Amino acid sequence: MNFNTFSVGRLGALLLSMILFSGCSILDGLTENQYKTNFLWEMAPETESTVKIETPDIQRTTMQNHDARVNELAFNEHQVVGAAEFHSSRTPGRTHLARQARTVGAHVVVSSTKYVRKEQELVNRREYIPGEQITVNGTTVTTRGRWINQVEVQTNYYHDYKATFLRRKSEALILP
Repeated sequence: MNFNTFSVGRLGALLLSMILFSGCSILDGLTENQYKTNFLWEMAPETESTVKIETPDIQRTTMQNHDARVNELAFNEHQVVGAAEFHSSRTPGRTHLARQARTVGAHVVVSSTKYVRKEQELVNRREYIPGEQITVNGTTVTTRGRWINQVEVQTNYYHDYKATFLRRKSEALILP
């Protein structure tokens, strides 16, 4: 009996984690890829399909050290394919950076993030309050539902995002 209960509990936990994982993956794919939207080529765009990368090397660094790390890689064995910079209050999806690197054929991505500011604003939202039944002295009255205005404080945290995409020089095509 305990074995069956344990198995059912384990199966339920496994099923729940699979649903959560697939739900997060689907939502990540539905959000806008800011790295793709803000990408600027430094090489010819037609080289996009010449190199296929399975898993790019994503190197995270501080914003202050970003350019130095890119220059170090470019001096040694890599060439800059392109870069993306943007300012946002939304965190990019976990897979967006790697997906863009594979799309442009980058072996290495230098990525950095910097906190900029916090901003608060009052947001007016409408909320529906359903009708209810009230009984007083044996008499039941049903009230109608109604919409009410709710004022809420919304906090946005803004960050600067920067990513530079690099490819090995042996596989990079240089513009004439």
